[in-house]
Amino acid sequence: MSFLIRPFRDLFQEHLSDDDLTLLINSELPPLNRLNASQHLAGCQKCGARLDMLEYAASQVIRYRDDCVARGAPRRKQRRDLLAAQLERLSSEVSNAKEAQRKRVLLGWAVPEMNPILATGMVFALASVLCTFMWLHQARPSITSNALLVHAEVWDPATANGVPEGVIRQTVRIRASKQTLERAIYRDAQGRRRPKQQVLASYEEELKNKLVAANVAWDAPLSAATYQDWHDRQRVRQDQITRSGRHLLVLTTTTPNGDVAAQSLTVRDTDFHPVERTVAFRDSETVEIAELDYQVLPWAAMNGNEFEPMGALRSDSFDGLRPPLMFRLPMAPSAEQLDETELGAKLVLNRLHADTGEQIQISRNGSGIEVKGLVETDQRKRELLDQLRVVPHLKASILSLEELENTPIGESPATSLKVVSESAQPSPLEMYFVAHGRDANALRSLSQQLLSSALAATQESRAVSDLLRRFTSEGAMTPLAKATLATLVFSHKEKLLHAVEEEQELLTALSGKANGNWILESQQAQTISLVDAAERNLTLCEELSLGGNSQPRSAEAIFLELTATMTELSAATKQAQLHSEYTDATASGKE
Repeated sequence: MSFLIRPFRDLFQEHLSDDDLTLLINSELPPLNRLNASQHLAGCQKCGARLDMLEYAASQVIRYRDDCVARGAPRRKQRRDLLAAQLERLSSEVSNAKEAQRKRVLLGWAVPEMNPILATGMVFALASVLCTFMWLHQARPSITSNALLVHAEVWDPATANGVPEGVIRQTVRIRASKQTLERAIYRDAQGRRRPKQQVLASYEEELKNKLVAANVAWDAPLSAATYQDWHDRQRVRQDQITRSGRHLLVLTTTTPNGDVAAQSLTVRDTDFHPVERTVAFRDSETVEIAELDYQVLPWAAMNGNEFEPMGALRSDSFDGLRPPLMFRLPMAPSAEQLDETELGAKLVLNRLHADTGEQIQISRNGSGIEVKGLVETDQRKRELLDQLRVVPHLKASILSLEELENTPIGESPATSLKVVSESAQPSPLEMYFVAHGRDANALRSLSQQLLSSALAATQESRAVSDLLRRFTSEGAMTPLAKATLATLVFSHKEKLLHAVEEEQELLTALSGKANGNWILESQQAQTISLVDAAERNLTLCEELSLGGNSQPRSAEAIFLELTATMTELSAATKQAQLHSEYTDATASGKE
């Protein structure tokens, strides 16, 4: 019966697919499917025959592949070797090209053939750019304003060195808005003889006074020292140095304050000889001073009328008869000359900051002015003597502590110590700080600065008062003395006002309130003298910082009175300056 049933079973039984047989040959059929396939192949001859046929085809394919690989292996190696050789050749060619390009860069740019006109134009353009760059580089002077003025001061009358004996004649042209004049200025190259005072016309006198107010000396209008003095007194200024022409340097100083808006000094860059100076006033007038001629002439070429007499008879006035012995009697200086000498000495000490803090005194006698003092170092001594030596009729006797080997520095008279005994009772300022919870660490420093400012204000007020008392009420003065006096008063007044401003700032820091909260009504303030106001200010500062009174006052009361005193001190300072200007103008009108 089985041979009858098998055809029907084969007819309805599902056979294995070619994919399943292929996976079975490659051993990639899953285990469960592999078990079912093995059972099916055991009973299905048709699938078994298909499996045998697929296995044979797979074996033929594998054999063909192996044969192709065996026959193509040598050819593939040859191709790989050929490809490697080609790559190596290309790499060598690239390296050689880079090396050749580098050599061309090192040897220089290859200049292509160009149009001659175009090439010439490019050369001229390059040369123009180089010349412009060099000109701009040279047009910027590499020198400061102070260095320029220091170099130019060697041509000043008082500091000229290396000039042969003779007469210096300098011709200048002064051009103002209303007139233009030319002047010949004479001076002794050795500084032994003084030129005569010339009588000026009214417009010349007016121009002279205007220039003196701008710190331009009438007999030395191109002086670099006077320019330096005006320059240093400007608190706010701007300097600019430019080139003018081939060998000229122009220093221009502008300032926003004062009657003078700007000044300029032109010097030669070869020897820094001043040749021109301009003064631009704030009223739109500009005065130009230019040097026309500068010569050193022998005394034989002069007629002698340009200078004051020497004070002794000349030997050539005896018609060739020379006496065996000639006595030269010294001529005592006049009162005007002594004023001029003393003011000049004060101005030198003021510029060198030797009139405060150093033991230097100026005494006056019938034969001249004497300056005595003691300084710390030999260098400071030489500095003072070099500046004082140019002042006529002046004798300077200054010693240094280094010369006094047996005098210790601590015991020298140059050191001034003020011993203050500390009281057991705290000062009003200390009590004020404690009451208001202020920092006590800053108390000592602020109080010391307050005392220093008050002391400086006292010294400067005494200097201003002494100058106005001694020199504005003694009659006529020379123009140089007037200009020196005005400069000294201005300098001391500026230092005094600066000390008052500093004290006001310290008072604000100490009180913790604005100054306006302490100012008294104007009608309650009293008009007192400058020195009295300064001494009262110093006394109040000592009372506030040190205490020591039998009946101590509160700090608030001292603050109130101290601020009023500083207001009176400022008013007295301005009144003293107005008095100086009024006296100077009155004396000039009388002349």
